[in-house]
Amino acid sequence: HHVPARRSALLVVLSVSPVVGALFTASCARPVISATAANAQRPKLGVLGTVKRHTGVVATAAEPHSTPSLLAKLIALAKNNKSNATTAAVIAVLFLLTGLAEIGGGWLVWQAVREGKPWWWALLGSLTLVVYGFIPTLQPLPDFGRLYAVYGGLFIAMSYIWGVRFDGLKTDRGDVIGSIVALVGVGIALLWPRGGRPGRCTE
Repeated sequence: HHVPARRSALLVVLSVSPVVGALFTASCARPVISATAANAQRPKLGVLGTVKRHTGVVATAAEPHSTPSLLAKLIALAKNNKSNATTAAVIAVLFLLTGLAEIGGGWLVWQAVREGKPWWWALLGSLTLVVYGFIPTLQPLPDFGRLYAVYGGLFIAMSYIWGVRFDGLKTDRGDVIGSIVALVGVGIALLWPRGGRPGRCTE
């Protein structure tokens, strides 16, 4: 009776062993695949993170998705020329410098020629006007004509302010209204939506 029993057990083992082997292989292969996928998805650490990993210290601060420092944010902001706020600030500052250079230079020449100031006032004013000629070339605006048209409106308002401050000019309602109209024109020309290339009028 033992021989048939042994044969039956052997047949059962032989028939079941491929299934067990397949299940065992699948169960062993599954962690390998998961580990490989995890390694592929795991972000790489920088130099600091690599050093801390070898020393057994958790390197969460060196992960690529960590919060950037204030210095990194400032550098990124400086490099981002597409920022509307930054571009607007640059345009405004350059327009201000342009107006001060032109009006100030012309005023110095005027004082030397018309008001009897020393000759070197005229020389200093002339040099200032030379500098004025180069400042608009720093503007991010692409078109010379539109750039100077917009600046012309600002020049009107700044000229009145200069006259009131340095020459005691008494402005009237016409001066104020004229300056406001000029500034409104500046806003329309500068902020008007245009298609195609930036600064190019396609309508």
